[in-house]
Amino acid sequence: MGAEMLIKSLPPLVFITLLLSGCVSDNSISRHATDLIAQYRALGTDPEMSVNTADSIKGARQFLQPFYDLGKVDRDRGFSRAEAQRRVESFEGLPMFKAAAQHESFNNQSYSTEYPEQKAALALSAATETYMDGYNGKP
Repeated sequence: MGAEMLIKSLPPLVFITLLLSGCVSDNSISRHATDLIAQYRALGTDPEMSVNTADSIKGARQFLQPFYDLGKVDRDRGFSRAEAQRRVESFEGLPMFKAAAQHESFNNQSYSTEYPEQKAALALSAATETYMDGYNGKP
């Protein structure tokens, strides 16, 4: 009787497992984009502003894609790990990772963001990790 009950309950379990696995990020860029937006949200937002998480993640993916691609290109060019590390260190000098460059958009308007230093540091970390995933060939 126990085996029969297990067989009957298997299709719903398989369905639920497949459904939940569809919610998992499928690659490095998606994972880092999702984590970045979650960390931004953890910093806090204006309670009168609603955040479209899906659009924010989509934007973060677009932001991180070039870093992943650059890591792949550098690996294909034969960059050593030390050269890849120097490349990562050069990201700190990019204007997009400066606190003053941190802006948010709302209703087609750009506004200075809250917690600009923290958000710049989080963006730099996500870009660095995404680059290294590309360099290491991590999907």
